[in-house]
Amino acid sequence: MPKKRISEELELNKDPLTGTSLLLKKTTSKGPTNPQTDSSLYDDISKDTRRTRSGMEFFRKTIEFPMKSVYNKENNKAFDKETHAETLTRILFIYGKLNPNVGYVQGMNEVLAPIYYCFSNDQNPAFKGFAEADSFFCFSNLMLDLHDAFLKSFDNQGVGIQARIKTLNDLLWRIDKQVWDHLEKYSVNPQFYTLRWLMLLLTQEFEMSEVLRLWDTLLSHPKRIKYINYICLAMILQVRNKLLFTDEFAVIMEMMQRDTIQHFDKILPEAFRLYKAHAKDDDLVHHIVFPI
Repeated sequence: MPKKRISEELELNKDPLTGTSLLLKKTTSKGPTNPQTDSSLYDDISKDTRRTRSGMEFFRKTIEFPMKSVYNKENNKAFDKETHAETLTRILFIYGKLNPNVGYVQGMNEVLAPIYYCFSNDQNPAFKGFAEADSFFCFSNLMLDLHDAFLKSFDNQGVGIQARIKTLNDLLWRIDKQVWDHLEKYSVNPQFYTLRWLMLLLTQEFEMSEVLRLWDTLLSHPKRIKYINYICLAMILQVRNKLLFTDEFAVIMEMMQRDTIQHFDKILPEAFRLYKAHAKDDDLVHHIVFPI
């Protein structure tokens, strides 16, 4: 049976005495919900979702299944039309309320976008109408792997984004020290080019169709947070020869941001080859054939 939409879930989980959402109460361990704070949070998320995938018209289009119970703050009337970007806002707002220790961090909208796009384009109308709830569920599960990278308090701990960047940089040193030495020589800090790759699972580097193809491989791996390092390495090493003949910081940075995403069809097979050749025994998964 398809999952209920988020609005229906909230409606069914109201306190029978006060009418207050029980789900939202879970986010308020430090005090009651503050309407002013909630409004500010919603507006901050909305600013990001309106810019999500700016090159795609999809997120600016109206949805087939508008949320009738949502009100427009400007005219206090129910939405006649609702865009996909507004649905992203609602999903992220509810996620932030239900996960106050994580909240909302800029960039989460880009992680949510491929998930929501996939469900919203389901060819089965019986499922398409539940794209919002399904996206919320899958995004919440994916964030179990990613939320440490979004928490600034974990930056200098073993599970934060700095640790993930170091893991990738150490792997580059182990697999191709010549490239590592070259980047070090010209002071190309790995954070300059890998921070966005690792935090957003490469969603900003490729077209949506390519992101879905990449995620089909990445999310099928039980150790996806480690496997993405090999995808990143494949991106770096495909510009290896050009890189080693470049001795200007600005040119190297442009190459790492632009040229590494070329030849998408070659990246996943090369990532798989690197993984099979260099992954430690504890990280290898032998019983699954990953799509490449």
